Amino acid sequence: MRRSRRSANRGIPLAPARPIVRPSRPPAGASPAPAPPDTPATAPETPATAPSTAPAEEGRVGQVLKTTAEFLPPVTVATALLFYFGWARSEVQAQELGIDTTSLDMSVQEYMMRSISSLYLPLGVGAAVLLAGIHLHHRTVTMAAVRERRPRLRVWARLLSSGWLVVPLAALLVEWAVPQLHDLVFPLGVALGVLLTTYAARLRALLAREDGRPRATAPNSALHTALVGVMVVVALFWEVSAYAGVVGRGLADRVAGNLGNRISVTIYSPKDLQIHAPGVKVTAFDGENSAYGFCYTGLRLLQRSGGKYFLLPDGWTPADRKVIAIADDAALRVEFGRAAPGVPAHC
Repeated sequence: MRRSRRSANRGIPLAPARPIVRPSRPPAGASPAPAPPDTPATAPETPATAPSTAPAEEGRVGQVLKTTAEFLPPVTVATALLFYFGWARSEVQAQELGIDTTSLDMSVQEYMMRSISSLYLPLGVGAAVLLAGIHLHHRTVTMAAVRERRPRLRVWARLLSSGWLVVPLAALLVEWAVPQLHDLVFPLGVALGVLLTTYAARLRALLAREDGRPRATAPNSALHTALVGVMVVVALFWEVSAYAGVVGRGLADRVAGNLGNRISVTIYSPKDLQIHAPGVKVTAFDGENSAYGFCYTGLRLLQRSGGKYFLLPDGWTPADRKVIAIADDAALRVEFGRAAPGVPAHC
């Protein structure tokens, strides 16, 4: 049987034998090579692309624009308030002393610089109120995160929502009780009431989000924000106008009551300036070698603006209200001094 089987397979070609490859053993002490990661056989190879920086750039530009938009309006409003306060204060003071404010010809910078000295107290009080409001807001947000404290915050939100009516009415009652505060409290009451009502809406929305009720949202439209801003700015200008009137009248009374303590002015002129006012003394010089023919004493400096000296005579009274304007001319010689009250200067 073995012989017949060999003879039957002699005519069939045999397949070549496959070589047997045995894995080589790593040398002693060497760590084994890491296995290749499993990758899906069907995943197509795609060329790597560099990450786009457009969204990041747009985000940075948007942040800059947002910051600029939030920073510029307060600066613009503050500048406008400073200028308006300086103008309103000078207007009232000039009228009390007998001058038209247009004749002062003051620049925008002069109006703003004159307003700063009178705004230290209001600016300090306003900054303190803002800091207190920021602190209370942070405490409110912290309390809103605690479920047990939310009912109390809801009560406060209901009370603050009526601030647009209650606070102005309370301000009117204060002005009625204290007539000296006329037009000084009510504008602040209007601004504060509008802000409290707006904050109440934000607080209700915050509490709704904490409770998982997103359907209750605060008014977030641009129109609502613009209307609130307009009302607050109008109230602030109203308050600034009233406060500027009080300051202007106070400065005018101070000038009239302390006229002798102001800087004395002596004017030398080659020609007669025809200054006729109570308390002004005119001295004429007779001499060919004199550069000036007339000397004027008994004048007090009010201010210099618009290329002019505005002077008050020593005999100025609220009934007379005479103010002398002298152009700052090179032909004139103007001397300033500190003459004692009641002691006239000499030429």
